[in-house]
Amino acid sequence: MKILNAKLEWAKPIPRRRREDIRYIVMHHTESSPAATPQEIHAWHVKRGWAGCGYHYLVYNDGTVYAARPGLWVPACVQGFNRQSLCVAAVGRFNDRPPSELHLRTLAQLVARLQQEYPQAELVRHRDLNPTMCPGNAFPWRAFLEEVRRYEAYRGRAR
Repeated sequence: MKILNAKLEWAKPIPRRRREDIRYIVMHHTESSPAATPQEIHAWHVKRGWAGCGYHYLVYNDGTVYAARPGLWVPACVQGFNRQSLCVAAVGRFNDRPPSELHLRTLAQLVARLQQEYPQAELVRHRDLNPTMCPGNAFPWRAFLEEVRRYEAYRGRAR
């Protein structure tokens, strides 16, 4: 999997943290059009008063992955848990319809890679930490977890 750099310009400085501070890998959906560009998502977040895109990774339904915010930069995506979170967002809305098979596979592959990099981090949904429906009612959480486990086993890290 190739991860592209979104090359975003930040509106203000972003606090940094240590690798050990990361306790959660948090799944989101952007609640946007599946065609929203990293720059559009970044602009929406700047309008909210944030430094820019609140997520670390943006994953698209065609398998494209962008690194938006560096991993050791504190995100703006999980109120009360930002300092401890690494945020992955599936671009689109999944309230009525689930992500495509390719979208889900790409998300699982990225998360399995992040779990290797941050073995102390627990994989959770945004809704597990905040009162929200994110990553959407139609996001197939159990199937997603199974797919992540398949990638972990393939990489030699079965749980």
